[in-house]
Amino acid sequence: MHRFVKKSTVLSLTALTLIGFVSCGFLPQEESVAEIPMVETSSITYKTKEATVGYIENAVTGNGTVMPVKQYSLTFEKRGGYLSAIYVKSGDQVKKGDVLAELDVDSLKNEIERNKLYVKKAEIYYQQTVASGASATDVQLAEIDLKLAKLQLDDLQLQLDKSTIYAPIDGEITYIADVKVGDWVNAGSGLFTLADLSDYYFTVKTGTKSTEDYNIAVGTAVTVTIGGKEYSATVAMTPDTVPEDVAKSFENCILFTFDTAPENIHSGMSGELKYVIESKDDAIIVPANAVQYYGGKHYVPVLIDGIRNENIVEIGIEGSTTTEIVSGISAGDLVIIG
Repeated sequence: MHRFVKKSTVLSLTALTLIGFVSCGFLPQEESVAEIPMVETSSITYKTKEATVGYIENAVTGNGTVMPVKQYSLTFEKRGGYLSAIYVKSGDQVKKGDVLAELDVDSLKNEIERNKLYVKKAEIYYQQTVASGASATDVQLAEIDLKLAKLQLDDLQLQLDKSTIYAPIDGEITYIADVKVGDWVNAGSGLFTLADLSDYYFTVKTGTKSTEDYNIAVGTAVTVTIGGKEYSATVAMTPDTVPEDVAKSFENCILFTFDTAPENIHSGMSGELKYVIESKDDAIIVPANAVQYYGGKHYVPVLIDGIRNENIVEIGIEGSTTTEIVSGISAGDLVIIG
């Protein structure tokens, strides 16, 4: 019994001693745990646009140029010479019969006068030969000389007439060669191009595009805008239908004829072609860049109660900047565009 009490006393003293060490700081103190700072995240802001109901079209457009249906290349046909006068410049409108240019013909006129004398001399010789009772051969030779002299005179007179270029029609000067008064001009060398003002066509260069890219064929009705005014036109020729004899001139071109002759236009004016493939007046429309495609389906991101949702949609007409939504989006939905 006494032994049990002693052990309990020893145990009690040991516990008290430990408590004393702790209370007096003989054991290390635990470090305090640092608090983790809380970062407040800001809410995501989306740029949105409402889906609307309105008109949409899928249209082909292209830039083109007004060209005359008929053009005339004007030259000094019979002879070359020194240019004595040019009366027009590029862009001038002229009337039929107007003088456009002339060659220096002083020496030609002198030659004509000499040949008139040769003709007179040949006539006298022929008459004397006939009156003298000469042989049939001599008469025939005199007659030949007279005819040759007259032919030479006629040719010189024609050269004189062709030494002036006249406008063959009412039209517009669309080209002048790089020559000036005093320059030598060869016979047959193109000096002017004169365009017929009564009829024009509109041409669009297809470049690297094919006729299929334009989705257009002969007979297709289109709209051409020139100087802010719209004209109805029709496809008259495509690269696939151009005749072989003019294939090089109209290579990679689509040619349009105007349904009604345009007013106040001239050759070289630029314009814009527009051909509407399909259109709709009451379509649900969203920005084209909002429509995404992956996994074989089209999606449009929509903001609902501040949360982004990816709506599976069916699209219809695809315009240049907007797309028709057939299903999956309603008018007024907030479409996320950024």
